[in-house]
Amino acid sequence: MYDWANSAFMTTIILVFPIYFVTVAAADMPSARAEELFAWATAAAMVLVALLAPVLGAVADRAGIKKKMLAGFMIFGVVTTAALYLVDRGDWVAGVTLFILASIGINASFVFYESLLPHIANEEEIDRVRLPGGATLTQSALYALLDRVRLHETIYKQAGAVHGCALATNE
Repeated sequence: MYDWANSAFMTTIILVFPIYFVTVAAADMPSARAEELFAWATAAAMVLVALLAPVLGAVADRAGIKKKMLAGFMIFGVVTTAALYLVDRGDWVAGVTLFILASIGINASFVFYESLLPHIANEEEIDRVRLPGGATLTQSALYALLDRVRLHETIYKQAGAVHGCALATNE
């Protein structure tokens, strides 16, 4: 179920939000600069998770709170992802900040998700347990992405703009 749920982040935020960021949130800066800024934000989030993961993992192991850490980072990721809805034209600072925080939340939650696998399956069973989740993730990610594309097409046709900016025409 967790794999299915995180596919919305992986499709919408990783694949669609960069377009929104460049064309709306950072619309007042050159496209190349906005793309570079978003790339740096992505890298910063990944580096922060890579630095935090060993420390957080050790804390979770020592205190026996893997499930609580998973839930906490998942909720943090969900809340910061939902807050991206509030990012409007010119709100590039909020967009970058919320994207970094959401990426940290979702990717840190993966650390604890993966750390729970040895508790539910032995070494020979881990792949058997993990693969259905991965297949579900791939299938649901595809459905979620197609759903977002259809939703955006409908919005563009009906309203002609999202947050005052027609993304399809780059206006």
